[in-house]
Amino acid sequence: PDVIIVVAYGLFLPKVMLDLPPLGCLNLHPSLLPRHRGPSPVASAILSGDPNTGVTVICLDEGMDTGPIIAQRVTAIGADEDGTALTARLFRVGSELLVETLPEWEVGRIDAMPQNDSSATMTMLLKREDGEIYWDQNADYIARQVRAYQPWPGVFTRWRGKLLKIVDAAATEHTADAVPGRVIALSSGSLDIATADGTLEIKRLQIEGARILDATEFVRGHPDIVGSILESKNARSNS
Repeated sequence: PDVIIVVAYGLFLPKVMLDLPPLGCLNLHPSLLPRHRGPSPVASAILSGDPNTGVTVICLDEGMDTGPIIAQRVTAIGADEDGTALTARLFRVGSELLVETLPEWEVGRIDAMPQNDSSATMTMLLKREDGEIYWDQNADYIARQVRAYQPWPGVFTRWRGKLLKIVDAAATEHTADAVPGRVIALSSGSLDIATADGTLEIKRLQIEGARILDATEFVRGHPDIVGSILESKNARSNS
């Protein structure tokens, strides 16, 4: 082949494969490398509160997203954009960038630029337990967590021994002098959950074994959740 394109591929290509195509093996990565190298760049950008992210085309080497940059495009992260929507949009942007870049790369009009390793950040493979909410975090962080961890691993807490998945939520200016994790009824019939700093307004949620409900509908069916304290299974480490 003249060129090999790798997108969302979870294995390292061996050197014999990297050396095979005359135009190299190119990778489309959904972040602004060298920021957010590794397996979860979209979730990490949202969770970090980055205002912008983007896509990067690199020439693969034997490292983890360390190859020289061929092309890059920046895009703003929407205020309500979650991991599912942002991932889909980034790969649409990335496919357009590839179509524009490949002809220029083929004729030698692009010089690959080495990455600045001193500016690199590394992401980790997300695990199910990463989605657990710790209410001693602030509301802004938890709201970003809800957005970042869609569709995997999802974000959850616990109530009466069952998992309670938070599907859609936002940090609000509502004030509450309450223990973190305390569920507070709103006059609208919806609910807030107190955090260490600020409150999280719950828009949609799902109790284990049931369907996703709007918060107002959930409260009608489970009025006893108001006033309860949602707790984590394990204490959060300080690491």
